[in-house]
Amino acid sequence: METIIEIKLCNQCWTSFDTTDKDIAFYDKISPTFAGKKYAIPSPSLCPDCRQQRRLMFRNTRKLYRRKCDATGKDIIAIHDASSPYKVYDDAIRRSDQWDPLEYGRMFDEKTPFFEQFYQLSIDVPDSAIWSTNCVNCDYCHISMSSKNCYLLSWAVNSEDCLFGNIVWKCNNCIDGTYLYSCEQTYESIDCYNCFNLKYGQNCQSCSDSRFLLNCSNCQKCFGCVGENNQQYSIFNKKYTKEDYEEEIKKYLPLTSETTEIIRNKIKIIKQKIPFKYFEGLNNEESSGNYMYNCRDVAHSFDLKNSEDCKYIYTCDNGNNSYDLSYMGVAGGQRSYNIISSPEMYGSMCCFHCSNATNIAYCIKCVWCQDCFGCVGLRDKSYCILNKQYTKAEYETEVGKIIDSLIAQWTWGEFFPVFVSPFAYNETEVMEYFPLTKEEAIAQGYQWKDEEEKIFSGPVYVPLSIDQYDEKIIGKEIAEKNKDEISQGILKCKISGKPFRIIAQELDFYIKNHLPIPTKHPDARHMERMNKRNPRKLRDRKCMKCGVEIETSYAPERKELVYCEQCYNREVYG
Repeated sequence: METIIEIKLCNQCWTSFDTTDKDIAFYDKISPTFAGKKYAIPSPSLCPDCRQQRRLMFRNTRKLYRRKCDATGKDIIAIHDASSPYKVYDDAIRRSDQWDPLEYGRMFDEKTPFFEQFYQLSIDVPDSAIWSTNCVNCDYCHISMSSKNCYLLSWAVNSEDCLFGNIVWKCNNCIDGTYLYSCEQTYESIDCYNCFNLKYGQNCQSCSDSRFLLNCSNCQKCFGCVGENNQQYSIFNKKYTKEDYEEEIKKYLPLTSETTEIIRNKIKIIKQKIPFKYFEGLNNEESSGNYMYNCRDVAHSFDLKNSEDCKYIYTCDNGNNSYDLSYMGVAGGQRSYNIISSPEMYGSMCCFHCSNATNIAYCIKCVWCQDCFGCVGLRDKSYCILNKQYTKAEYETEVGKIIDSLIAQWTWGEFFPVFVSPFAYNETEVMEYFPLTKEEAIAQGYQWKDEEEKIFSGPVYVPLSIDQYDEKIIGKEIAEKNKDEISQGILKCKISGKPFRIIAQELDFYIKNHLPIPTKHPDARHMERMNKRNPRKLRDRKCMKCGVEIETSYAPERKELVYCEQCYNREVYG
């Protein structure tokens, strides 16, 4: 049982948050020693949400721009626009030996705040246009690995022929997916695992040949169901014979905006009668959060797998003995603190987009490094500060001076200040979890980037019903004519008014699966999917079956029947 040691007010939002004896023990354990002196990491001045918010401001996963490569002058797709002060190289050049990050090294100036010096270094050292490893034909996919023929995905891993998604791993031929794992031929699906030919699914496992499923597992040929398990030929949670099932779903096909609305309204009614488990996850011990699997002694964490002794972790696999990690991938971090987008870190703190590193701090985009402080873009280096090489003894003495300056400024142990972020507030993933208006962001001291209004000549294209593009229905000549028109047309998002196009690979998928042409921009569709996920916030409430106290991401005012795990299992599995 943890004991609260202090209650602090957040320096940013002024809400109160607790620090426990276990927290203090962790900060003490990871406090580094240099030249024989231990530099204690203080308890944070920001609450967990504000710490997460600051880290997310460094992660641009979806805003892409056309610009020139600063090394070759060729046209490239990049996460920095042409007006950015950052030097940007094509990713292949950025990873090559054609340049040396140590050439940008500099001495620490004791008269100038450390973060100001670091910010200038981050501008001078070339950055990658996008981060993509072992990918083929994925030019518009940022932070992606070992994928092929994907388009406008962020964090695609071992995936192929997938479009418009976020965190799509080991998937094939999926469109509009968020947090998908080992899925194939899915559409508009969220938090689904091992699903095949599932359209409009959420929180589903091992479901196939189905549409409009919520919280279902091991279901085949089901339609509009909530909380079903091991079912077949079920429509709106009612069992049918195979023949009656196929006849009944014809009432809703082909899908239109009108039939889709009818389906969703029916699902809303079912949701009021079906219990929901207070969290999503399996095989956890002494843990709190949501979307957690195989975790032990983990607190206040979300989208976490195979982790132990962690707190405030977001989207990570194999985390161990760490606090405040975000988007660490499959490799996670050990004995690490306040890090984002940096897999395989050990004994490190306050880093962004590093990997395979040990005992580094305040570094950005450093790989295979050890014992580095305040560096950018280094590869396989040790004992470097601000990209300058030192001996071990010199390194420890100089790092001590920098930490003393940070302690004097009350910033030691805190993540990079917001002015170090290379992006405006609305360019980053922070808008998905802590949305602000332009006025709010500027009032709080953040940068904001206005989108350039794209002007296209010609009329706005209004999509036809999907059968008008299917040559099996209307003949090859008319279908090809309609396909040509939509491929050349500009559609206008009915939510934001932003223009967008339908690409050939996408249209073929809609035709094959009898899906209506989207009328919303991919960004609007992405935000709608994100908003369907429960927030990363825990609240105290009671099980609506037995009354036991639970900590859940379902707010008390929500209408779902929220049960503790024991009551849910008895109700659903018997």
